[in-house]
Amino acid sequence: MVESKASSASDGHVETSMAKDGSASNPLSRKINKILESRIENDKAAVEALKELSLFFPENSLKARRNLRGQIERRSVTINQEFVAALKEVKDAVDAIYDDVKTINSQCSEMKTKLQAAKAETRHLTEQTTKLHKQRSVLEMQQEVAKAFTKAFLMTPEEVALLRSTNPTIGPAFFAALDKTQIIKNNTKHLLQTGEQTTALEVLSYSSEVREAGVSGLYHWLLNQARHTDTLSAALPTAMAYLEDRPQLFRYELVWPPPWPTWRTGLSSSGPS
Repeated sequence: MVESKASSASDGHVETSMAKDGSASNPLSRKINKILESRIENDKAAVEALKELSLFFPENSLKARRNLRGQIERRSVTINQEFVAALKEVKDAVDAIYDDVKTINSQCSEMKTKLQAAKAETRHLTEQTTKLHKQRSVLEMQQEVAKAFTKAFLMTPEEVALLRSTNPTIGPAFFAALDKTQIIKNNTKHLLQTGEQTTALEVLSYSSEVREAGVSGLYHWLLNQARHTDTLSAALPTAMAYLEDRPQLFRYELVWPPPWPTWRTGLSSSGPS
């Protein structure tokens, strides 16, 4: 009986071994075994492929399996077309960006040209401003020199009008104008020493002419005072003093006929001032 069991076990092992050898020699069996042995849930790419396949392969039939390859190819073509369309949109967007960048670059170049022109113009204006500022400084200096020259060598129109008047108002303003003619005469001497003979002689001639007119007016005023006035004017002593440098006129005043004695008595009583 033991021999019978041993014989049965030996026969079973031989059959299993033969089955394994037969499956190992069959390619289809190897593929099936490989699929069964593989852990497909760990293969993400295979899982995603199966999900995608389920979208257009709803049932596992003979007809569906026969058309599977064509469906996959059509699906691939559709996906490629969608990719091309999306890529075209991207290309159009990139072209639009390129055009915008090109426009911006053109505008930047134009702005750069304008800025360079503005910079050149601003530099020119700055140079002109600096030049005008220097000219202004020179003109201000010349103006100060002209004012100083006018004050030292020229008389104001009011002073000239006062000394040249046929009926002058004898008083402090008149005597100050006469004094200024003498100051101008003294200043002209210094001007002659600088080599400005023409200017100095013109100034001297004009001031002398105005002084002569003033002295003449003063002389006639004194004559009028001697002839027609018995009251001694406060300006009379000063007026006589200005005629001392003209001996002929001064003596002529002193020898004038009546009413001169009364006027002379008043002059003597007041005394020179």
